[in-house]
Amino acid sequence: KLVTRNTISHNAEVSVQGGSSASKYFSSISYDDVPGVVDNTDYRRIAGKINLENEIGPNFKFITNLLLGYTNQDIGDGAFDQALKARPDYSPYDANGNFTDFSNVGYSYLGFQNPVALLTATNNAKTVSLLGSLSAVYDITKSLEFKSTVSLNSQSYNQRNYTPSYVEIGSFYGSVANNGGIGSNTNSRLSNWFLENTL
Repeated sequence: KLVTRNTISHNAEVSVQGGSSASKYFSSISYDDVPGVVDNTDYRRIAGKINLENEIGPNFKFITNLLLGYTNQDIGDGAFDQALKARPDYSPYDANGNFTDFSNVGYSYLGFQNPVALLTATNNAKTVSLLGSLSAVYDITKSLEFKSTVSLNSQSYNQRNYTPSYVEIGSFYGSVANNGGIGSNTNSRLSNWFLENTL
């Protein structure tokens, strides 16, 4: 009961479209907020989309497509799994209000941990993504056209982890003491360009 919860998800989307005989546009933005049923496993996302089409004269036009995304996710640290294995007669807190040590529930290699204490650990991931393309189309004749497209797929990822000193960490031999707390910060970036010409 201390690990799970009842949640309500929220989402919203707004879009606009229009244009004329020579130009067309479509734009939208959406937001999703999904709290996890397991505490500290929330998921949030913002996404945007832009489509543009512009005719430059009777035989030439530009087409632009953009997709933007941002996600923020609390991945969790195994609290639900530990809650399923925890003994029901063990309180997560001792008489002094500190987290109870669950490591003596069974053999150390089994890795028993206090599920409520695990909820205070940080395991958060953020992703920013961009997928876009720009096309130029030229009508050589009524039945023949030349199209050139440049595309970009870009993604930036960041993950932060922190395990407080009172939470044990997993090892080959089971859970071991964590002296002083352990943290890490991971970053990665990916970009791919693509050029296509068709006739």
